[in-house]
Amino acid sequence: MKRIFAWLQYIMRPAIAICLACLLVGPLRAAESAGEMKLQKARVALTGEQKDTVQAKKLLLEIVEKDKDTLDSQSLCYVYVYLGYIEDRAGNRNEAIPWYQKALKIKDADRVQECAAFGLEKPLTWIRHLDEGTEKISLESAPPVVVRTVPMAGGAGVDPALTEIRVTYSKPMQDGSWSWNIWNEENYPETTGKPRYLSDGCTCVLPVNLKPDKFYAIWLNNDQSRNFTDTNGKPAMPYLLTFRTGTSTGAGEQRLKALVENFFAHNYRDITARDTIEWGQVSTDDKGNSSIRYKYRAKIWDKDTVTNSQVFTFDPQDKFVSAKPVTTAGKSEGAAADPPAPIDPLAMRTYTVGRNVSEFPTNADLSTPETAYANWNRTYAAQGPGVRRFNVQRLVEATPDEPAKPVAPGFANELLNSQILDVCIYSNCYAAVIARVPNSLKTIIDLRCFERENGQWLNAGEDLYNNADSAREKFVRIVGYREAERQRSSK
Repeated sequence: MKRIFAWLQYIMRPAIAICLACLLVGPLRAAESAGEMKLQKARVALTGEQKDTVQAKKLLLEIVEKDKDTLDSQSLCYVYVYLGYIEDRAGNRNEAIPWYQKALKIKDADRVQECAAFGLEKPLTWIRHLDEGTEKISLESAPPVVVRTVPMAGGAGVDPALTEIRVTYSKPMQDGSWSWNIWNEENYPETTGKPRYLSDGCTCVLPVNLKPDKFYAIWLNNDQSRNFTDTNGKPAMPYLLTFRTGTSTGAGEQRLKALVENFFAHNYRDITARDTIEWGQVSTDDKGNSSIRYKYRAKIWDKDTVTNSQVFTFDPQDKFVSAKPVTTAGKSEGAAADPPAPIDPLAMRTYTVGRNVSEFPTNADLSTPETAYANWNRTYAAQGPGVRRFNVQRLVEATPDEPAKPVAPGFANELLNSQILDVCIYSNCYAAVIARVPNSLKTIIDLRCFERENGQWLNAGEDLYNNADSAREKFVRIVGYREAERQRSSK
């Protein structure tokens, strides 16, 4: 029996040792994992739309009091950030800040500390892995997106003299936070200063020194760096900005000159001849719009000669913005020497029409300004220069008698589908028809003036604008000048 007992004792010794080890090591392992288990439970309580912040806070404080030594640096940093996040969501800013400060003192937790750094600067109420997908989809909850860049993305022939790259986001952004990321060292621009935000809070500017004939590519946020964030800390969607510079400086000037010439090709139809006097310098505003001054001599319907100086402005997508006269000491360059005469407001009447040209009868009715406008547009679409007979006498005398011929289909479509908005009549002598020209890319307002001759309303000239108010203001000025001419000739 003793031998059997000794033999059993011998073979059981390893098992007893293992059991003793389990008894000793088990509690240690439990103590090491307790913090992680509580952190995981707290994370679950904070995730989603229905948050149990009371339970989460209780678990996190227990970790701080009893189990923080069982966590690695990153997990402990999460504990502090979550506690600050809970206080910020409750509006307890003073209680939140110390938790972020604790998190920033931890070593080897860089990724989590980005949240802590944000929370130290502004209330942290949104954390991606806790809150993404819980908000109702809206402009406020959506991540910021790029809405404009200067230069334009994909642009070619960008002026190498450009000294700033600008990106504008869809909502106000976190100041001092950005990610102008390198895609390829060779294609990243040389920078000449630190980025900064403009006063609108949405546009970030990067000072650069560009080279001629070079391709550039910049990631605005990417998978590794997402520091373009809105004021709530939500990262902007990544955006790859690419463009190529022109072969020499002055490419921007050439672009604007080409845009101005294109503008004249489709507008100011009363200008029958034009000579360039000089071009001014190119300038760019905070919105990325580019402007150039242009001084020229123009002949109106091959008769009157005027000298104009205007500043033409186009947006980064090359769309027309405005053409404003250059003023010197309160007067427009090239303006008539005689100021416009004051007009009688009681003699001006305006009424709304709201009909397309195609909706008017096809007969040659010149009894009202709107029917005269419809008749003029319809005739011009079919006969081009043949519309000369519907002009006032001074324009008939100033324009050559050319054979009738149809115009281009696209232009004809604009003429026939223009919508007459308003009609303004002054003293039953002068009238203006304000119409919207159909265009999918921009707003074009047609101002066509008429004068009453022999009981008929006849065309006296045209101009185009980007809004109806500017057209109305121009008509008032035209009436003033016409009245000044009439008063001068009657003396």
